[in-house]
Amino acid sequence: MANVTRYMKEREQFKYTMLAQSSLQIQLSGTTGLNNQIYNFPLTVDITVPPDWQSVIIRQGAKTDTVNTTTSGSTTYIRTKIIPDGTTITLNKKANVTAWALTGSVTYDNATVSKIKNVSVAISGSNGYNAVVTTDTSGNFSVSGLAAGTYSVSLTKSDGFSSVNATDALIVLRYFAGLVQFDSLQTLSGDVNNDAVINSTDALQIIRRFVGNINSFARPDWIFMPQTINVNLTQNTNLTIKSIITGDVNKSYMP
Repeated sequence: MANVTRYMKEREQFKYTMLAQSSLQIQLSGTTGLNNQIYNFPLTVDITVPPDWQSVIIRQGAKTDTVNTTTSGSTTYIRTKIIPDGTTITLNKKANVTAWALTGSVTYDNATVSKIKNVSVAISGSNGYNAVVTTDTSGNFSVSGLAAGTYSVSLTKSDGFSSVNATDALIVLRYFAGLVQFDSLQTLSGDVNNDAVINSTDALQIIRRFVGNINSFARPDWIFMPQTINVNLTQNTNLTIKSIITGDVNKSYMP
């Protein structure tokens, strides 16, 4: 009964003073004004914190604890034990770890906007995360459970080369002569030797591959736009990526 009586008296006399407060930290002190040699029981108290705090790290002296917040009406608070007339009590907002999803679709830049399967999608994060996923039959990919941060996304595809023929070579020559215009993907596709210039050499390379004299170009068989994507992931994010086969400047490929 004596302990209960002392605890109740501490509760009645307890007051706390806010020393400092920010969006990430609160510092306060508590006192009863009583004789600490007699009234020294830890008190259970509720402390109001900002509404966006989900978990709080509490420090008083050498003691550290982590508790989750509780919300009642419009008030968010924690319930913890503190020692009155002890050292300063420091509350720190614990970083809220939220998982996001990164999804995307890969389509061909043709009249039917065909979905492209079997595209290898490499995802790497500044936090050390690395994964490789493959687009499904609908041209889609998805990665979930990613922490907020910066991620790099790059795409490659090794199969499915087709639809590059003499017609494409003729169109490349017409472009070189100034008779037709190319969009950005066609410009990359027409530069099969990857020298940043589209001319008769590229047309010749297309013919040579069409007749079987060579089996590859200097540029990879598949072009994606954008080729590499940097994503600052702070929410669920969906990417739309276009593709074209190198040399298929008339966009005739139909998977």
